[in-house]
Amino acid sequence: MESGTEIFSKGSLVEVSSDEDGFKGAWYVATILESPPKSASKKRSRALVEYQDLLVDDVGSKPLTEVVETSFLRPLPPPEADTNFCVNDVVDAFYRDGWWTGVITRISEDSKCTVFFQNPPDEIQFDRSDLRVHKEWVDGKWIRPEKQRTTGLIFSPGAAVEVTLNEQGSRDSWFPAIVRREIGLGSYVVQCQSLKNSGEAGVLDVTVDNLHIRPSPPRLEGRKFGLLEKVDAFYDYGWWNGIVTKVLTGRRYVVFFKHTNIEKEFIHSDLRPHMEWVDGKWVGATQVRLMGWS
Repeated sequence: MESGTEIFSKGSLVEVSSDEDGFKGAWYVATILESPPKSASKKRSRALVEYQDLLVDDVGSKPLTEVVETSFLRPLPPPEADTNFCVNDVVDAFYRDGWWTGVITRISEDSKCTVFFQNPPDEIQFDRSDLRVHKEWVDGKWIRPEKQRTTGLIFSPGAAVEVTLNEQGSRDSWFPAIVRREIGLGSYVVQCQSLKNSGEAGVLDVTVDNLHIRPSPPRLEGRKFGLLEKVDAFYDYGWWNGIVTKVLTGRRYVVFFKHTNIEKEFIHSDLRPHMEWVDGKWVGATQVRLMGWS
């Protein structure tokens, strides 16, 4: 086994990772310009690298150089000739100047591979030449993971569900949606209706993971709502979490929404009891204190 000094010697090709937002999970090819000093401790061991594909700026042609800790370095994975990729294979895809880990979900007739990435959830199609077998560098050895199994998914295509979106201003709401297909890793492509940036309604196909999807809650017909009761109110194509602040005549209610700090009036049919999907079960919430509402 090679020592760290030999692996990261001057002129060696390596791959560099990062813990910065937007770069986590990717590996970038680089050349060692200055190797770490032999006397440096493992925690303080650093090397100067020059990236092969990352540039100083978007329009420049000068390669980016950077001092990085050796804990973010690894040697180049050994190449594999004539790889026969299959659905559910864990692969690295070359995208945005680096290698990103994903799972093959489909292979088209022209042999292009669709790869699902979990964080953030996304699906992208690649030529086979832009893929490689995913391997992990563990204790000085390359380890190849098993295929990613897609069993245990609870929502089938066509199922009525609700999803919450990570868009600004939509995090306290659940949108009715229809599952279009499963894409593995506990994630799905769903179709839902939402407001576009222009304020107009639009049908969206979005990818969500299992933390942002749930079954449609049970309908409780004839249910009356009390003062300070936590409810979901339907507007802007979604169910929004609020609290009843006034009970009016004619089965009408005023609801306060903490995320916008506004009140709206609703008829009875546009409200439902607020419920949470916890460990595969629906858990209800009744009354809350207005000042301590969360």
